[in-house]
This record gives sequence, structure tokens and C-alpha cells, in this order.
Amino acid sequence: MGKFLLASAVLAINSISVAAIAADLPVKAPSLLSPVPEASGYVELYGGWATSRDTINATFCDPTSTPTCGSLNLMQSVNGGIFGGAARGNYWASHNVSLQLDVQAEGTSYTLPATSGLSSTSSTVSGQDWLAGGHVNWRDPSLGLLGAFVGLGDTTGVRHAVFGGEGQAYWNQYTFYFQGGYDTTINNVSGCIDTCTFDAWFLRGTGRYYFTPNLRLEGTGMYFNESATPGFSGRTASSALSFSEKFNGWLWEAKAEWKMDNNPFAFFAKYRGSLTDTKFAITESPTTITANARMTDNRFMAGVRMYFGEKTLQWNDRQGATLDIISPLAVQSGPLYFPSASSSGPVIVGP
Repeated sequence: MGKFLLASAVLAINSISVAAIAADLPVKAPSLLSPVPEASGYVELYGGWATSRDTINATFCDPTSTPTCGSLNLMQSVNGGIFGGAARGNYWASHNVSLQLDVQAEGTSYTLPATSGLSSTSSTVSGQDWLAGGHVNWRDPSLGLLGAFVGLGDTTGVRHAVFGGEGQAYWNQYTFYFQGGYDTTINNVSGCIDTCTFDAWFLRGTGRYYFTPNLRLEGTGMYFNESATPGFSGRTASSALSFSEKFNGWLWEAKAEWKMDNNPFAFFAKYRGSLTDTKFAITESPTTITANARMTDNRFMAGVRMYFGEKTLQWNDRQGATLDIISPLAVQSGPLYFPSASSSGPVIVGP
């Protein structure tokens, strides 16, 4: 009995000691998932200056006429002022699914000299485009994202729809952005025999480097391939009538942006260049017309952004509104953007 009482006393003392030590240890809270990031985005306004140059070399052949063939060489260069803006917002549906909405618009007011070939007197015309779109993606702010996008736009009166896939990869101070898709007109365009539609596919890549979380340099390159398909609305297609118009082009951009610390405002400077080559051929027996054209466009812009719900530029790149859409049918050197002096429609090589 004495040994039993002694053992019970030792056990009780040990239990009290363990309880006392446990009471002094910090209590660890149960692990919880990090909160879903809040909605964020920005609005921007910018302005600048653009210069465009168009060169056309065409040949007309008719075996029933004298001389049989003739040629036309035309070169025009025009300048214009730019004004544009955009608004983009990002919303997290869950920890790894985010949605982004875009609205963007830009207009260029060109001054055409009397020697431009489009007008006998000096005149002013405008090219403009707008686009509204959306993105849905899976995203890990430490790795990257995969998703899809769709947009509806208008380029100087021509309505078109664009859609495709996109992805981003994040690595230290770098962001790599890839995009590919398809763009097609919704309404018919006048100028191709009777009317025609335009289709384009494109590949785009963007790289961003952060010198500091609020100072970044960005470069973009895009290749696009377009074609025009005639509708023959006013006549019947036959073996005596053929039509072909194809476009190949490049777009390139350089941009620098700096955001003020502890302030929603950021300032940026941007250069965009683009080049489009056109090959045109039409045969309506006995006449054959062929043409090669090259349009180049260079534009220089500066603007301001106001961020909402954002922290630094790099934070926004990984967790905010980091996506955009460059539509190939809205490229300023393309066949739809630049208007003629006598109508609201685009300049299209051809009869």
C-alpha cells in the first residue's frame, strides 16, 4: 500500500509539471487560406503624334488596248495627332480564377496635303478604333497564368470580333506574356469588287522588366496575317473573274512606366511602330490588275494612369489587371484603319 501511494504522488506531481509547462507554450492558431485579392484596375488617358507612309506600285494589263499594260506608282505621307484612353478591371472569382474586363479606344486626326493622291485640296480625316473585351484565366501569382480572351471592336466603321488564348510566366523581375488568336469582320466592307470580309490570325509576345517594383520597361512584338474575301454581292463569280488580296504585317512597341510610391498615379511614354505589306490581284477578263503596297506607321505617345485597389506596378502585374488585347484588324498600318478623304470607309487597294 505504501509503494502504491508513493507512485500515485509522483505521477500527480509529474502531471502538474507537464500542465504548467504546456500552459506557458504559445497556442498555434489553425491554418487558414489567404484571403482572395480584392478587385483592382486602372483608367488611362494619353496623347501623341503619328506619321504614316503608304507606297503603292500597280500594273494594269488589257490585251485589247494599246498600250497593252500601264503602271501606277503612288507614295503618300501624312501626319496626325493622337488621343486615346482605356479602362481595365480585374476580379478574383476564387483563389486561382480571375476575370478581367477591358474597354479601350484611340483616334488619330490626319492632315492630308493636296498632293496625297486622296484629295485635290488639303483636308483632315480621322481614323479610329474601339474595343471592349474580357479575359478569364487560371492564375498563380508566384508562377503565371493561362486563359482565354474575347473582344468586340470597331475600326473606322468596320465591326470585328477577336478571340484567342494567352498565358503569362513570372520569374523574379521578369514577366513574359504570350497571346495568339483570330480576328474577323462582322459586317461587309466596301471596296473589294463589291463587298468583302477580312480575316486575320496573329501571334504576340510581350516582355516586362522591373528595375524597381514601381518602374518597368516593356517591349512587344506581334506578327499578323490577313486576307480579304470578296462577297460578289453585285455580280456572279465566274472563271473569268478572280480576286486575291493578302496582308502580312508586324507590330512592335517599347514602353516605360513609373508609378509614384503611395500614390495611385503613374506616368508612361510609349512608341508603337507597324508595317503591313499587301499583295493584290484581280482578273476580270480581259483585264488584269496587280499591285504591291506597303504601309508603315510610327506613333509616339505619353499618358497618365490612375490605379484602383493596386499596390505597386509589379504587384498589379501578378495580381491585378495585367492583360490587354492588340487586335490585328485595328493595327494602324492595316487596311481598315486609315480612312479615305472622300468617304468614311477604309482605303483598300483595288479598282
